[in-house]
Amino acid sequence: MNSDQISRISLGTANFFKSYGVINALAIPSDEINKIAKIMSKFEITKIDTALSYSASSTECSKWEKDFFRNRDISTKFAIKNFKIGSSVSEMINIFKNDLDRKNLTRYRNVLVHDFFDLQPKKVNLTLEVLEKLKSFDLTEQIGFSAYNSTEIDVALKLFRPDVIQVPLNIFDQRLINSGHLDMMMKKGIKIQARSIFLQGLLLSKLESIPPKLNSVTHILQSWWEYIDSESLNPLELCLGFVSGITSISEFIIGVNNSTQLQLVLDCELADKQIDYMQFASLNEILLDPRKW
Repeated sequence: MNSDQISRISLGTANFFKSYGVINALAIPSDEINKIAKIMSKFEITKIDTALSYSASSTECSKWEKDFFRNRDISTKFAIKNFKIGSSVSEMINIFKNDLDRKNLTRYRNVLVHDFFDLQPKKVNLTLEVLEKLKSFDLTEQIGFSAYNSTEIDVALKLFRPDVIQVPLNIFDQRLINSGHLDMMMKKGIKIQARSIFLQGLLLSKLESIPPKLNSVTHILQSWWEYIDSESLNPLELCLGFVSGITSISEFIIGVNNSTQLQLVLDCELADKQIDYMQFASLNEILLDPRKW
């Protein structure tokens, strides 16, 4: 990858010390996290995607957080359920302050609403007040939310003006491209973070490692691998080439299981291949939405 492509990378940390997903779900241990941090420093990767729910409480994890997040650009996410029932806004803000302290930070780059349910009538006022306070207290540079589909985007944009929106986007999931939502958000000056670019690793996993829950979409994955094999292509380069070619995306989140995988990502050569990515676009929700796996 070239320097411009690398500058758009944000490292996902959902699997740091915690299992995550259904494919290669093992948590990354501390020694491997240290190796990942060294590679990030070498390639000047500063962006990290995390969430309040990702943080662990042990002393070891706290020390890891201080070392790992120091001097980096952090996007974090929160849900009202992350706080004790009945917590006041000031008590919630203190949770963010404590999180910043344990990460050795003075403020976040982005704070995003993690759960669309928090933008529904029962919780929306509280949620928006938390976002407003975080920004007015200079605890975050920008605010926004994490969406799963165009409907959530449309609803949220009627409630507030986000600086950034995080959305799922990959070779199979091109819904927001085809609906025009990516272009719409870009024209509004909203920064777009793409997540799930490997579909939680599904796009890089051979058929024999696919969990039984996804048997109903095996034929789609089989066609994907048949194309890759017939054209002698690298699936990692295809996934990265797809998202890096979308100019409306300000950054894309990658998840890795170890330092070797991160190095493989950075070593990819994303030449402008003449690939018809539209041939892979799907509307199958079982395939596209990991919440259904």
